[in-house]
Amino acid sequence: MKSPNKTARNLTGKQQEAAALLAEDCFTDEKIAESVGVTRSTIADWKKIPEFAGLVSEISGTYGQRAIKHGIARKERRLRVLNDIHDAILRVFQERANSKELAKVPGGKTGLVNKDSELDVASIRELRGIQEQVAEELGQKIERSKVEFGDVSKAFESRSEQELEYFVGHHHWPEEACSCKVQ
Repeated sequence: MKSPNKTARNLTGKQQEAAALLAEDCFTDEKIAESVGVTRSTIADWKKIPEFAGLVSEISGTYGQRAIKHGIARKERRLRVLNDIHDAILRVFQERANSKELAKVPGGKTGLVNKDSELDVASIRELRGIQEQVAEELGQKIERSKVEFGDVSKAFESRSEQELEYFVGHHHWPEEACSCKVQ
């Protein structure tokens, strides 16, 4: 392994290898010791050497920069993951809406009702949370007055099955102005 800094030159190859493994933060000290052919107490002693600790810190920083460049720290990656989760929740709603078993339950054809014939508030909250997070990531979040989910739940409970089906298709209630093309 090439030493990332000048002080690493004073460290042995085993120390440099152990420093790299410690920086990855994926293995126990015991596994690292076994991998480089020393004891766990030797690893503990090496951690007390300033040059060794400095190398571990430097390599960790490099790994952190790579994570920012390529991992979940990248906005595009986060948005892709959030989009996948969002789509999966919507698929669950659609599968429920198509369920013959739930079709007999009030609101069952909306997909928003779970197998216990209750409004799936947790999934709705998660969906809204994802939408808010994406809007924030894209700089599109607009602060609005807070709506409690208890109020939302009551709003759905008071609706007829026909109104709920309309809401799923149009994303608004029948009495609200409509600019969509859905019939």
